[in-house]
Amino acid sequence: MEITFKTVGLDNVISQLQNFSSKVTLDAVMAVNKVIVSSRKGAADEIRQQVNFSASYLGSPNDRNARLAVTKRATRSDIEAVISARTRPTSLARFIEGSGKPGDVRVKIKPHGVSIPLRGAFTVRLRSGSSISEDNFNLGLAVRAHANSTLRNSRGAKQIGRNLFLLYGPSVDQVFQTVREDIAPKAIKDLRSEMLRLQRVK
Repeated sequence: MEITFKTVGLDNVISQLQNFSSKVTLDAVMAVNKVIVSSRKGAADEIRQQVNFSASYLGSPNDRNARLAVTKRATRSDIEAVISARTRPTSLARFIEGSGKPGDVRVKIKPHGVSIPLRGAFTVRLRSGSSISEDNFNLGLAVRAHANSTLRNSRGAKQIGRNLFLLYGPSVDQVFQTVREDIAPKAIKDLRSEMLRLQRVK
């Protein structure tokens, strides 16, 4: 299920505009579309403060298929914009530090945290393609459990073979669920400020 962030307070703005002129409605569309872009940037910055994602991994702000994207912009008939975050788990291989060879696998998920050694972990080529992707992360990080056993605390693991598990970190969506609450107050304030600015420049 896709998780979206809708500009908080927008319903009130829409109801207040119903009896206004088309120029005010156009101002609202312009304000929402400007603020949704700045809110997406604010969300990306906050996400990267919490998890060691690169800006390129989250994607371009102009790409609707990015892992953090503006997937809907306001129009005159629908004054609403949406930011969506990718729900697919992130391969733990993205967070590898060190050589990544057996015996030297360390991951750093928090940008200001410490790297954590993973004993027995090793990289594997994923089946999603025959070559490493453009961001060099067509690799997975795997670990082999003891015979006839499963991993403890394996919520972030997916079994791909007998006693063989791929390891995953948080998805962009998991982090965004918290971040969207953090950026909502500023989004409301910015939306109101932009509407007032547009009214003044008439």
